[in-house]
Amino acid sequence: MRRRFVQAFLVSATNIQSVFFLATLFPNFLNEDWPIWPQFVVLFATLMHVIATVHVGYAGLAALLQSKFGVDGFRKVVQAASGVALLAFAWMIVASVLAGE
Repeated sequence: MRRRFVQAFLVSATNIQSVFFLATLFPNFLNEDWPIWPQFVVLFATLMHVIATVHVGYAGLAALLQSKFGVDGFRKVVQAASGVALLAFAWMIVASVLAGE
């Protein structure tokens, strides 16, 4: 479990998209008149809490759906839902391109 946590942390910490996101997000919530480190700790703790809550929610939902559909049924449901979502996004792109002409 510790190895998985360290691996996940390193992947997230070295993800350049996350670094840019946080570099653009955090300054909006900082007050220049206050010490930076306490503000950073509060912002980082809040971000970690939100991320953990979302991931636990996703994992709980996945476990619930898997228990209802079984492993193979769950896989089929996820694949079908993903396919429908991708087709819907593709049609929205086509519609927006056609509407722009």
